[in-house]
Amino acid sequence: MDQPKLPHPAVIPQFSHELRQIAEPSILNEAIVSSLKEGLVISDMEGTVLHMNPAALQLYGFSHLAEAQRHRVDFVELLEIRDMEGTLLPTDEWPLACLLRDGHLSKYLVRVRHKGTGIEWIGSYNGAEIRDASHGVIGAVLTIRDVTKEVVGNEQEAALLSKLTAERALLDALIECAPVGIVLTDSEAKILRSNRTADALIVRPLPLGESYESHGALSLLREDGYPFSPRELPLTRAALEGVETKNAEMAIGWPDGQQRDLLVNAAPVRDATEALVGAVGVLQDITERKQQQRALHRYAERLATLRTIDRMILAASSAEDIAASVVSQLRQLLGCEHISIAEIDVNAARRVILACSTGRNDMWRRPSIAEKMNRGPATELLQRGETIIIEDVVNYTSHSAFTDWLLDQGVRAVTIVPLRADGELVGALAAGMGRPGHPSMLPTGDETLEILRDVADQLAIGLRQMRLREQISRHTGELERTVAQRTRDLQASEASFRATFEQAATGIFAATLQGKITRHNAALSRMLGYEQGALDGVYLRELDHPEDRNEAQARFARLGGGVTSDYQVEQRYLRRDGSAMQARLTMSLVRYGDGIPAFAFGLVEDITDQKRAHEALVQAEKLTMTGQLVAAVTHEINNPLQTAIGCLGLLQENLGVEALAEANPYLRMATEELHRIGVIVGELRDLQRESSPEDMEPTDLVALINRVVDLAAYQAEQCRVEIEWSPPQGDLILLPLVPNRIHRVFLSLILNAIDAMPDGGHIHIQIIRTRKPSGVCISLTDTGIGIDPHLMPHLFEPFRTTKSTGMGMGLYICRSIVHEHRGQIDVES
Repeated sequence: MDQPKLPHPAVIPQFSHELRQIAEPSILNEAIVSSLKEGLVISDMEGTVLHMNPAALQLYGFSHLAEAQRHRVDFVELLEIRDMEGTLLPTDEWPLACLLRDGHLSKYLVRVRHKGTGIEWIGSYNGAEIRDASHGVIGAVLTIRDVTKEVVGNEQEAALLSKLTAERALLDALIECAPVGIVLTDSEAKILRSNRTADALIVRPLPLGESYESHGALSLLREDGYPFSPRELPLTRAALEGVETKNAEMAIGWPDGQQRDLLVNAAPVRDATEALVGAVGVLQDITERKQQQRALHRYAERLATLRTIDRMILAASSAEDIAASVVSQLRQLLGCEHISIAEIDVNAARRVILACSTGRNDMWRRPSIAEKMNRGPATELLQRGETIIIEDVVNYTSHSAFTDWLLDQGVRAVTIVPLRADGELVGALAAGMGRPGHPSMLPTGDETLEILRDVADQLAIGLRQMRLREQISRHTGELERTVAQRTRDLQASEASFRATFEQAATGIFAATLQGKITRHNAALSRMLGYEQGALDGVYLRELDHPEDRNEAQARFARLGGGVTSDYQVEQRYLRRDGSAMQARLTMSLVRYGDGIPAFAFGLVEDITDQKRAHEALVQAEKLTMTGQLVAAVTHEINNPLQTAIGCLGLLQENLGVEALAEANPYLRMATEELHRIGVIVGELRDLQRESSPEDMEPTDLVALINRVVDLAAYQAEQCRVEIEWSPPQGDLILLPLVPNRIHRVFLSLILNAIDAMPDGGHIHIQIIRTRKPSGVCISLTDTGIGIDPHLMPHLFEPFRTTKSTGMGMGLYICRSIVHEHRGQIDVES
């Protein structure tokens, strides 16, 4: 507790003689005390201040000594004293109180604040007792030193050190956790440290603390594959020369033979005086990115080459020109040693090499190599559109003049791709190399076959177009010569030409040089949906598809202006009903005898169905691949699935009565779910299953539908759906069917119809005999919610469903089964 407040004595009669001498010093003592830079305070044993020197008065903010002569507890009105942590101290803990209590005081640090002025300072207090001649304690003396600057400086230094330590720890954490490699060196390019990412990228142990000459063992390579000298490395140059490197690409060789691509940044590290103290390097593995860039570059080259080949095919004037252009481009793109193109006439059993290039002379040439072609296994494969891969021509079983010619050219391994147009074999494209092996060993790897097939499609069309163009050109020339030579027989020639013109299956027309149709045959009218003669006077631009119109008119303008004599393209026309027709157009310019353009002559071939068939073929190939994959997966799933079902059965038989009663619901549930998985696996397996003729048997279709209706009756009743089935009267309808598969089709369709009527409805089933083709037509009609128009084209695609359950395979399997029976299934909504 604080001492009670004492009054200020005007005089202090109880002072001893000795203490009075101290409190009232002589002139000499006063000079000594006043000259002290530290504060000096003298008090009696009750805590009353008797004297302060000028330094103490200044510290406490007093102007005169009389203001300071008071009891210690009275100072609480003027001062606040706190410890170094900022806690307010009671007066019993003030320096003078501690000195009077303990008899001594040493380096007692407190924070002092003057309440009136707000001035704060930190004081270091030392004190001792004052004794008389008989060694009795008569008072105390305090010395005070203002250590504010020292303490604050030490605190700031400690705070700065703590901050630096925290920042160093943060920097260490960032370096170790960075997703890129980081390497630090000193000013002599000696490696000081690296993070885990850098160690994983470099693989080899880093030569920590060793001279930079040792860095050559890290196998760092330039982009051209040559190794860096240690002095040329970006990190070395940054440390020794202060050179900064940004986004430099290099490679590193790993001990296992791999080579990784790196993106390197290096920067010098300088101190406050800009002196070099080291360097930091950042390494990033960009191998995958570089591989993607290379693949993209190869793909761009491939597209550019295909575009070039396409342009060359269109611009070529003969089949030999087409072949020579394709050979030159493919040799550059594939980097193989042999490319050859042969034209094949299956009917005449003749093969002619149009152009080839071999590594033996590295020259493009058009050899006049022809041979009688036997109809062996290789020819049959090509006719079916299959690619032939011969890994070693020497060991090939089906030798021919062509394989002997390949060996003579130094070719040991070859890939032969058929050239087919409109389903007919017109030639073959061969790419080979001078050593045995698979074509994937070529520089372009697995892309080789894909590139060859793409080029083969273009080449086949080009050769077919060229032959057609030659035929048209010959035909046109013959017509011109006939007109010039048989002027007298004009009427007979006109009649003959009219018969050919009108009866041709290909659309034919004549037009002015401005594109106005002056004459056309019936085939062209039928193609475009017009009545006979309705196209006379119509301009070609009115029939062109809007998206093809500008390009078509530009081509025709060049023809009409005499820039080109003929051309053949694929373009779209608009039928009268607004639908689009894909056509192959062959245009020729007919000139007068003096060479002046007279009119244009065109042939139009409707290839819409061919285009659709091609798209259907592509889709079928995709579905076949999907089915093969699914069949393999379901086979692997089915064995462990049956094992699991068997184990559950054994477990159920071996459990006791009480355990069986408790576990039976769970065992039953697990068994049911496994059986449901088995059903799904069976559906997937059916994707690849095709019925053979041996599986079919004469089947009563009416009885089969009766069984399906009876089977679905319960579920229909539960869903408030009425099934109306009207069997035809008369004889039994027996058809060659696989009963269980056709049964599955009808059951699937009825259950789908029930699902489409969540609020109940009506299903009507009807069967009608048909003559063309001979068979029956079964219709199943429901009153369900219908099908969105955008879903109609995808109903029979696999893995398409709008239900929350199921795999979307039902309708796909149904269509497959119907097609196996040479039937057709359609949907209307």
